[in-house]
Amino acid sequence: MAKNSITPEKLAQVQKMVQEQKAKADAQKATKKALQPAKPAKEVNPEKTERNAQRVAKKLSRDQERVAKRSELDIKRAAKKAERVAAKAAKQASQGNMLPAWQRKIERLANDLPTRTDNLTALLNLVKDFSDVELTSSLAYVEYERRQRGIRATAGLKANEGQTLAVGDKVLIKNCNSRKFIGQVGIISMVRRIRAFVTVPGFETDAYCFTSDIEVLEPASVSDAYSVNILDAQVDETAPESTGTDG
Repeated sequence: MAKNSITPEKLAQVQKMVQEQKAKADAQKATKKALQPAKPAKEVNPEKTERNAQRVAKKLSRDQERVAKRSELDIKRAAKKAERVAAKAAKQASQGNMLPAWQRKIERLANDLPTRTDNLTALLNLVKDFSDVELTSSLAYVEYERRQRGIRATAGLKANEGQTLAVGDKVLIKNCNSRKFIGQVGIISMVRRIRAFVTVPGFETDAYCFTSDIEVLEPASVSDAYSVNILDAQVDETAPESTGTDG
């Protein structure tokens, strides 16, 4: 028995039948839906609507505040950055006009020197030609000359019997291990056999120098109980001696 072949006519009939059934089903579904009663409209809750509106308004306000704060912060950051850039540029400009550090240090040392006389100027010009070894050795020769004069002057004071220095005398410091005191005027605070302490206004520590290196400008009161004879004054063995390197 031969198999039945599907002809185009049969296929068209099947498609037509399927379409008719689908159209019938859609019509039935539409009719059923039309016959169903309409759903009642949802009741509107005014309180809920108001809360939603407030919530939306608050969210909008927060967003606006957040944007405003972020903008303000960005402006402040930009201003600070501009200040830093300007300060850096000003610093670089000032540094460009400044002398090198080693030159500034030499200037500070020069400003700390005592008043220059003709002899000191000649000495400075002379030592410029010294070698490093000779320059270091010259310091020892200068210190030797200074100590020699002090010892001789002190011996001369000893020879003058009855000469006294008193606490409270106003004196001029002509020489001292600490160069900062040279040329200063102060008041004697303590007298020893060959040395004395002098209180100088503006300095935290007293000057400690030979009695021969100070010149009395105004003597203290004659009745001053602290007045001592430099020939009879006892040396305080417990007090520190000057090393000659301070200042």
